[in-house]
Amino acid sequence: MSNDVIELGAIAENVLAVAASAAKGAEIFATAQRNRSANVRFAKNEMTTSGAFDEVTVGVSVALGQRHAATSTNQTDAASLKALVERAVSMARLSPSTPRACRCSGRSSTRRRSRRST
Repeated sequence: MSNDVIELGAIAENVLAVAASAAKGAEIFATAQRNRSANVRFAKNEMTTSGAFDEVTVGVSVALGQRHAATSTNQTDAASLKALVERAVSMARLSPSTPRACRCSGRSSTRRRSRRST
């Protein structure tokens, strides 16, 4: 397993631990993903500029009964992750009840598609 995967897993576990203490009994779904890209521009067959982009995005979805909310950030320090969870929990508490909404985890009435890598 690469260090990137371990780092992203640790971030997601941290978010889940913070969320479990902030909203006891809530359903919580956390994601952590890294996006990387690079580009090179050419003019007259010569390289003129190049750049790279590397960003980690963390998301959390919280369900308090039939009240749901989701938030995301690209800040991965402990204070920002705590603020992310607190924001999701407070938004869920303020959101209207949605009895037909899908749960964060478990069985769902929606059909899941499998992805095949080529």
